[in-house]
Amino acid sequence: MSVIRNISVIGGGYVGQGLAIQFARGGYQVSVYNRTKESSSLAMERVQFFLDLFEKNGLYSNKQAEDALSLIQPTTNLEEAARSADYVMESVSEDLSLKQDIFMKLDALCPPHVILASDSSGLRLSEIGIKANRKDKLIVVHHYTPTPLRPVVEIVRGAETSEETFQVTKKLLEDIDKDVVLVKEALGHIGVRISTAVRREAMYMLERGIASPEDIDKVAYNFGILPVFAGMDASGLDVFMNIHSYLQKDLDNRDTPSPLLKEKVDKGELGIKSGQGFFDWDEESVKKATDKRIKTLIMRMKEREIFQDPD
Repeated sequence: MSVIRNISVIGGGYVGQGLAIQFARGGYQVSVYNRTKESSSLAMERVQFFLDLFEKNGLYSNKQAEDALSLIQPTTNLEEAARSADYVMESVSEDLSLKQDIFMKLDALCPPHVILASDSSGLRLSEIGIKANRKDKLIVVHHYTPTPLRPVVEIVRGAETSEETFQVTKKLLEDIDKDVVLVKEALGHIGVRISTAVRREAMYMLERGIASPEDIDKVAYNFGILPVFAGMDASGLDVFMNIHSYLQKDLDNRDTPSPLLKEKVDKGELGIKSGQGFFDWDEESVKKATDKRIKTLIMRMKEREIFQDPD
């Protein structure tokens, strides 16, 4: 399991295209499975588009882009993609029954040593892999899009996921320069829960007439959050309707402050001012955090033209 050379991406949509690029850029041979020749051709066109874009903006050299493209092989044969894999990344639509069927088929087709990873943005691994037998080799590996430009990756272990599966997955991701975080199984993981809560409040403000979509997006960006409404439009409102339908009811909706926050305050753990909050603070860590915040704000100032209207 520790020797991974071939990675199969199941589903060559927006997410799958990014997965193919990042693994190929890391030197892995990548197969990208799509159901039809038309969707397969479109996927490769988009892969080429993004590689050209990254090269134009100095992220990849011409040789790096060409080398990455040479390692990506499209296929419409699921059995072929499965049998040639050392590791599988599933990135089909966020539909539980579809993912369950895909995992059942992959479980039957892939060699016994192969890890089956889902890029689900919020579904539970225990439900996704319910029809698969290799429970010890199932894991969620959730990226954020555009995948090659977002370093953070959430790993979710199931109750039966082995330590070896976790360690192999973690090393694979770290070797292609990803920032790995481990998340307990929960709907939406970390990022989708946070972003759903932000979207919920942004839409509530819009419904009440508190501010326009443009102004809400400006403030969100100023606080280091990607634009809410422009981001929803870009990804598709139907996508977020689906996410909010199953996730919003699982978010915190208390009308009083968190008991954990109250406990901290009652104990005098007030943050930097007391030297203890959710983190331990000393002179060095305070300086490091302050410097990082200032550098981030300077970067934001340099990027203001993103939200400025053209002359």
